[in-house]
Amino acid sequence: MSASSGLKGSVEKACKKVFREEDFHFFGLRTEEVTKKELDKRYRRKCLTSHPDKPGGTHDAFIEANSKYDVLKAGLEHFKVLQSIDPSLTIADVTGTVAAPQAPPTYRLAPRWHVRDIIQASPQLVSIEQALQCFSTDFFAISITEVARTLQQLRPGDQCTIYLRGVAKPTEGWDKKYHGTSWEGFKKILLHGFLPCFGAGRDAAYREFGEDVPLVYLSPDPNLAKTYPQALVDANGDSCGEAVASDTAYLRPTIICRVNPENRRVKIRRGRQNWNKQDAYLVEDIQATAVTFHVMAMAPPEQLEHYHLDRRGIRSSAAQPATIPPWLVEQELRQVDRTECQLMRLRRNPGDDRNPEDLCDAALELLSIRSQFLLNKRLRADHVLDADQLKEIWNIDMKATFLDEEDEFAQTGSDPPRKTHRASHSRYSAWLRWAYGNKDQIRCLLRQGVPEYMEDLIRNLVQPAG
Repeated sequence: MSASSGLKGSVEKACKKVFREEDFHFFGLRTEEVTKKELDKRYRRKCLTSHPDKPGGTHDAFIEANSKYDVLKAGLEHFKVLQSIDPSLTIADVTGTVAAPQAPPTYRLAPRWHVRDIIQASPQLVSIEQALQCFSTDFFAISITEVARTLQQLRPGDQCTIYLRGVAKPTEGWDKKYHGTSWEGFKKILLHGFLPCFGAGRDAAYREFGEDVPLVYLSPDPNLAKTYPQALVDANGDSCGEAVASDTAYLRPTIICRVNPENRRVKIRRGRQNWNKQDAYLVEDIQATAVTFHVMAMAPPEQLEHYHLDRRGIRSSAAQPATIPPWLVEQELRQVDRTECQLMRLRRNPGDDRNPEDLCDAALELLSIRSQFLLNKRLRADHVLDADQLKEIWNIDMKATFLDEEDEFAQTGSDPPRKTHRASHSRYSAWLRWAYGNKDQIRCLLRQGVPEYMEDLIRNLVQPAG
């Protein structure tokens, strides 16, 4: 028997364990019509009848539907890899009655992150020093108390790197790589080692090893690594941190690793300008050397609700009162100062005596025009307008507002004569100064907007919280 026929036989034997008939029957699927698109359609249809909020639905039925869907989805990915080795394989050929393992039983895989993990691990928030008690006193290059004190002082946007004691830093001939993880993942990795997974390089790994081997994925780009786990997002879908302690801001850890570049098994470079840079290694080829803690401004909404926190990390009145860290008070004072500076820049000249409420109204109207423009263009709220977009909003959206208020402006006596194009342009410029203020600051607000906290403060100045 040839080597290729032997490989084909081993592939068929392995695939027999991928699917089982009852999972297909659960979603009303026949083997000849199984595709990822069709599975998604049947899964959504099943959820409409099994969800606890639907008539006849129960929690157990919904959990069962999700479980079977995850098994089939993982099986299709596995089958896709195996079919690249033997294109003649079909779903019908490899469906059996045996249980379908999601991975070979010899591997212990890294679990997917979910917000319930940390809530289950820490039903109540404790101090950061207590949260780090799982590590011995000499685990890091500095003591646990010093680590805790350092993390307590960090503010959103800050980061710090803590090295492990007795571990060599990356030197010449070795590469530095980064692995983003969750708070529970960071502790388990440092204490028990990395766990592999079937990631984006699964197909390439199969071609190299001749079997489906999970790997650990690292990135040479720390900014990319910081976005993992990708499920760790806030209510707006943006990357965020985790509420891990009662006396720190929201944290997101990234583990720094030392690897030999010759041991790299899979290289991934995808996206525009290869922004998605990942390298995969076997577990035994990776050595953790340090951990970087990134401080984020937000946490997942489920955590905020469970721990009774608001978006600043302060406990709401429904919960036990918590001590507000001194750095948070300082941060809020700086935010108020920055907001006032933004408003003052809208003044037309030193003699502009508009009160703060009028400046707030002008700023909010400009931000409203910008928000509507971003909504029409389907752009993110934090998008910075380029020159063409700024020109469009300046000459179309702003002028539309000008036409609506032109009569009111004419009654002020500030309206220049309407004889020439130059005079018409001057009339528009005069209206901008009359309605909003300094033209350069108007452009700045339209181009990049303001941070969320600043817009909230401006609204509170107009309508003080009761």
